[in-house]
Order: sequence, then C-alpha cells, then structure tokens
Amino acid sequence: MKKILFLCAIYFIFFWGIRPGLAVPNLQIYIPGATYDSKTETWVINSYDYDLWVIGSANKVNEGDLVVQDVKIALAVPNDEDGSIKLKWLPPNVGMEFTMTENNAIPYSGISTSYSDDNTYSFANNLTPLKGNGDEIPRHGVFPSDFYEYYIGDFIAKEESIKDYSPDSNDSDTNAWGEVKKMHINVSGYSWVDIVAYDHIEGKNHAKYVFSPFSHDGGSGVSIPEPTTYLLMGSGVLFCGLFLRRRFV
Repeated sequence: MKKILFLCAIYFIFFWGIRPGLAVPNLQIYIPGATYDSKTETWVINSYDYDLWVIGSANKVNEGDLVVQDVKIALAVPNDEDGSIKLKWLPPNVGMEFTMTENNAIPYSGISTSYSDDNTYSFANNLTPLKGNGDEIPRHGVFPSDFYEYYIGDFIAKEESIKDYSPDSNDSDTNAWGEVKKMHINVSGYSWVDIVAYDHIEGKNHAKYVFSPFSHDGGSGVSIPEPTTYLLMGSGVLFCGLFLRRRFV
C-alpha cells in the first residue's frame, strides 16, 4: 500500500511540478496587469479596456524564419448579450482601429471562412472555433459560445529572447525567436470576453496545429478552467485507481 501511494505521489509531483517548465509555448497570449488564478488556471483582468499581446515563438529557428502561420484569435462573448469590441493595433504594427459588432461581421463558416482584408472578422453563434485541420480548439470551459474570429496572420522570427509568460516562469527570457503582435481592446455591452489564439506550424512533412494555453478573461473577472488541468488530474486518478483495484481485488 505504501509503495502504491508513493508511486501516485511521484506521478503528481512530476506532472504538476515539472509541467510548466517543459517548453516555451509556440503561441501565447499576455494581458499586462492580468492576475493569474492558480485554481482555475485563468488569467483575469477586471477591466473592459486593456492591452492584448499575442506571441508566436520557437526555439529552433533563425532570424527571419516563419514561426507560426495563419494565426487567428477567437474572442468569446456571452450568448445572451449584444455588444461591441473595439480593437486597435499598437506599435510596432500599423495603428489600425476598428470596432467589431455582430451586425457588421461576416458569418463564421469554420476553416472555410475567408478574410479579405485587415479589418475583416467573422461572428459565430454558439459554436467552438476550428483550427486549420478542422479540429476544435480546447473548450476552455467557455465554448461552445458566441465568438468573433479575427485573422492576425503569420508570425516571423523578428525578435530574440522572446519571454515565456507561463504563470511559473516569471516572464523569463528564453532562447526562442519570435514576434509579438500588440493590440488594445475596449469592450462595450459584454460582461466578459475570453480570448484564445490558434493555428499551425509547418514541419518537414506535416503541419503542427497549436493554440495558446490557459484562459485569458477580460471584464467581470469570470474564472474559466484550462482543460489540461482536468486531463492530467483525471489520468492521475485513473492511474492510482487501477493500482489500488489490482491490489485489493
């Protein structure tokens, strides 16, 4: 019995103690001033007016290499509310500014959605966003939901020592190259907005589809659990349960 409990303890120490430091995420979202809720693994800012950074990076690339392609952000909003999201690009990108509303959006049609210019965006009713291979992004405890999808393009290796904004990294420098795209978000009419970034990296013979980890919520400060927490917890409980069953049956 002591041996079984010891193995279970080692499992949780390994996955919960080491997991955050395994690698720099290829896609990250960072909201300056947000507070991290470790219980739900959610970054929360109690504001309707804040900066949003999307970071694409990779360790094994050189300056000028393509890092992540065809990146989009989904801005989930409550199904029963009607509002708007004002988005303004910040330097070093072009300072374009526009307001997203349901009425002015093109209909979201999954991976076949077409974005013709820099301020084209779509709106979906009670759905889950799709990555370029047709798979749903992790639901983050919020999807299916109404959401805006906005295309922000490719990420190039323009900057060295991209920071790791994972909760336990303390905004540490890394050896990764990448690009940071910054926007300012102003929300009106919605009580909260949950944001995730996603799409793919081209490999030698295949594409790797990626998304930003953790939930990022602006507005009323709702806490939405990040799904890998439950996946790891569930596998750990199953692992221990199987050992205990074999021991006592």
